[in-house]
Parts: sequence; C-alpha cells; structure tokens
Amino acid sequence: MTAHGFPRAAGTTDPPLLESASVLVPDPVVPVDGLPLPAPAPGATASAAAAGKLEGRVAAFTGTVVATGRHGDWSTLTVLCEALTFVAVFVDPIPAVDVGSTVELTGVVVRQQFDKLPRAPFALVVRPADMKLVAGPPAPPELPPAPWWTGRRVAYLTAGFLGLLLLGGATVTALRVQVRRANALAAQRAEEKLQLEGQLGRSARLEAVGRVAGGVAHDFNNILTVINGCAEMLDEGGPDDPTRAASLASIRRAGRLAAVLSRLLLAFSRQRAAEPRPLDLNALIADAEPILARLLGTRTVLATAPAPDLPPVLADTGPLLQVLINLAVNAAEAMPDGGTFTLATAAPRPGRVQLTATDTGTGMSAEVRARAFERGFTTKAAGTGTGLAIVADAVRDLGGEIELHSEPGRGTEFRIDLPAAPRAPGAVAPRPAPAPRPRAVALVVDDDDGVRTYVRHVLEALGLRVVAHADPFAALRALDDPGAAVDVLVADLVLDGLGGHELAARVRARFPAARVLFVSGHDPDDLIPGGAAGADFLAKPFTPTDLSAWVGRALAP
Repeated sequence: MTAHGFPRAAGTTDPPLLESASVLVPDPVVPVDGLPLPAPAPGATASAAAAGKLEGRVAAFTGTVVATGRHGDWSTLTVLCEALTFVAVFVDPIPAVDVGSTVELTGVVVRQQFDKLPRAPFALVVRPADMKLVAGPPAPPELPPAPWWTGRRVAYLTAGFLGLLLLGGATVTALRVQVRRANALAAQRAEEKLQLEGQLGRSARLEAVGRVAGGVAHDFNNILTVINGCAEMLDEGGPDDPTRAASLASIRRAGRLAAVLSRLLLAFSRQRAAEPRPLDLNALIADAEPILARLLGTRTVLATAPAPDLPPVLADTGPLLQVLINLAVNAAEAMPDGGTFTLATAAPRPGRVQLTATDTGTGMSAEVRARAFERGFTTKAAGTGTGLAIVADAVRDLGGEIELHSEPGRGTEFRIDLPAAPRAPGAVAPRPAPAPRPRAVALVVDDDDGVRTYVRHVLEALGLRVVAHADPFAALRALDDPGAAVDVLVADLVLDGLGGHELAARVRARFPAARVLFVSGHDPDDLIPGGAAGADFLAKPFTPTDLSAWVGRALAP
C-alpha cells in the first residue's frame, strides 16, 4: 500500500492529528511535490473509509461543514457526509469557510482515532486547491426569543467545561510526547549496544587473525624452504641423482600443506553468512592442526581423537574453523604453564556429530561458568569477553548446541553437538574420464604467467590446440580472426579490466557450445553472486590430474 501525501508548508510541522494518533500508518507517506493527485478511488464512500478499506488512497467526498478550527499550523474542517463526521486537514492555509456550506473535497484517507476528536473515524488530508465550495450555508431559521437563563451563566459553564477538556487533552499529549521520547532514547541505546558488540566482535576476530597470521607465516617459511631448497637440488643433480625422487616427494608434500593452509585462511577470513554443507570434521581438524599448534604454543600438547567412520557434519568451514581457533586460544590462556588440549569427535546418536574440546587448565568456578558465554564478560585484565560468545553464536548459527563442564583445578571441557549431513543416495563408482576429441581448441586466459604456462602444457599434452592470453581484451580481439574457434575456455575469475564471468559471457555469445572452467584462488561465492553458475570451477592450486579429468568430461564425444 502506498500513501500519497503533500508538500509541507514552510515553517510548519506534522499535523497535531498525526502526532496525537494512537495508531500510525504502517507505510511511509510519499510526497507528491505539487503534482496532480492520482484519480480518486471509484465508488469511495465514507463508511468504506471509516472501515479502513481506503487507507492511504485518494478519495473524493461531498458533505456539509459542521465546524471549523485549527490545530497547530493546520486548518481543519469537520464535515458531515453520509451520516458520518470526518475531519479534513489542510496542508496550506485556506480561505474562511462558513459552517453549513456544502464542499467537495479530494484528498488522502487516513483512518486513525484521535484523542482530541473522538468522534472522527477517519481524516482526509487535503490541499486547498482540491476543495470546491458547492453551496453556501442555508439561511438561519426564525428562532423564538431566548429565555432568560440562556445567557451569561450558560456561557460561563460551557467555557469552564471546555477548559477542563483542553487541560486534560494537553496533559495527555504531554505524557505521550514524554513516552515517545523515552522509547526513542531506549531504541538509540539498543542500537549503540549492538554497534559496540559488533566492534568488540571485529576486534576479537582481528586479534585471532593476527595470531593465526603469525603461525601461518612461520609455516609458509618452512614450506618455502623445502620447495626452494629441493628445487635447487634438482637443478644441481643429474637425472640419475638418487635424491631426485626424495626431493620431488618433499616438494609435493610442501605444496599440499601450503594448499591446506591457504584454503583455511580463505575460509577463516570469509565475511559472508554461514552456508552449511556436508563437511568432514576429522579432515578439517587434521588440516587445522598446524594453525592450532601455533596458537597453543610449544609447552602445550595438541592431541586428537578422531572417531572412525564419522558421518559428515552439516556446517561451514569458516565458522567451524573460528570455533576451533577460539577454543584453542581459550585453552592456551587457561594453561599458562602448558598442558594438553584434546580434540575428539564422535557420533553419539543418529543424525548428530559431537566435537569435544578438553584442556587441563585452571578450570572455572560456578560463577564464571554461568557467565562464560556472556558477551563482554571476561576474567582477563586485557580481554574483550567475546571469544566464547563468538563460539556460542557460531554453534547456534550452525544449528548446534554447546555445553560447558569445568571445575577449578580440573580443566575445562566443551561439548559441541552439530547436525550431521543427510545421507546421500548410494554412491556410484566414478568412471574414468574419456579422452577428449582430437584437435579441440582451448582458450586460456590468466594474468599469472606461471599458471598460464602450466595450464597450457597440461592441455597440449592432452592433444588440444591452445591459445593463451594474459589480457582478456586481447583474447576477445583474437576471436575476430577468420577461422577462430573455442571448444574450451579456462579463465581466471579475477582479471584486469574484465572479470572472468564477463569474459565467459562474451565468448559464449560467439561460441554457444563452448565449455567454461573458472579457476581461482578465491571462493567463487565471494566474487559472483551464486558462485560460478553455468560453469565449472577448480580452486587453485589444482593438479594436472584434476584439469585432465575435467577436460576429458567436457570434450567427451
């Protein structure tokens, strides 16, 4: 429903009728800014307006003026129409209208109950230009002489009664103003509290990111040492060097560890809402062990007890990794002299997966346990009190439950119960990828020289004719050449000047049958709403086997 309003007169405020209303119009009023009103609702009646059937709509009524008045800066007429009395509120000053005149009014219907006008079932907001005077007041009837008792005494009594009414109305209005101010102040304080909690949450997340980044930098230095050192040994040794196989194996292990750390960092830094999907909890804990070990320190032992045949958990990698990191940080602070931090998994009952985190730290008293998940509560001098609150929020967002068991001097145990992913239908053994049809043309677009050369070599080894470009616009210009063809497009999602999804749309406009493979080190959901819809995706780093399998499926005859 759209309510049509009018331009506000200079120096005026909202009509007192609207300010004193106990029920407000739910939709915002849209100013017309002096333009002609929309056509009135056909067949509109005063009874329909009083019943709320014309709320916020333009209607025209013809009636008799029974009273005139002013409320604040606004002129009003009380009009009798179809045995109902309503109030016409004018947004600009109007000329004098005599009581008893017949007027035709066109305006916006607002049905509210007003304290000052208890008999008005609705109001009509009108511009002076939309009022027509149909007839003047009737001639006054011949009245008999007034009796002696209708003089000054009755006037005094009437004035006193009206004064009491006005005083009561002013008191009620003043109370309502105070209530509105109190409600506005409470809402403002609630909003400030939410903003402060958000700032504390971001501060805790940044602190965790700083700790994680320090440990990951150390691990990446170790990885780079292995890769660079083994590569140099391969350069110096001949093809018969006995250390060649060991060096290649070390490079592969280092590369896999780097890929795991990179994937965890992307998941941890993701800011979008959680998207639960089937996830191997045991594998996530194994991948996160290097990061958790750095957070715990050298004096604390990280132990894991993965349950065999654990069903996949329905969760999101980012929030679940946040839970593991915050629990590890909390355990490290509870064990300043070292100890053991254990992560165990189990399937306590069908449809549920349990993660248990136990430390051998100082433990908590009953008072601390009762407030452990309260945002802002902390027992540390420099703490923010958001670590365990973030854990509780993340678990609830994933549809899980968390329990805390702790006693002073006996350590702390967190039991997190999460939903298991629904069992998929019986898996079908994957068939080997068929060989691609010969002499297919592949267009490779990636602004990284190393990745582009690597992909080109893999595709050429499969028998494809490869055209590679670093610039997406140069790749599009090459398609204008006579005889150009594209059977496969392999493109990075992030390119200079033109995104991979835009490039794919232009290539498909020219070659509708072309198959598209997006590659990126980012999550596609962070770059394209809905992910890489209509195309396949390989996360960097990917292996030649991964790329070959996709090409075989894409170009199968």
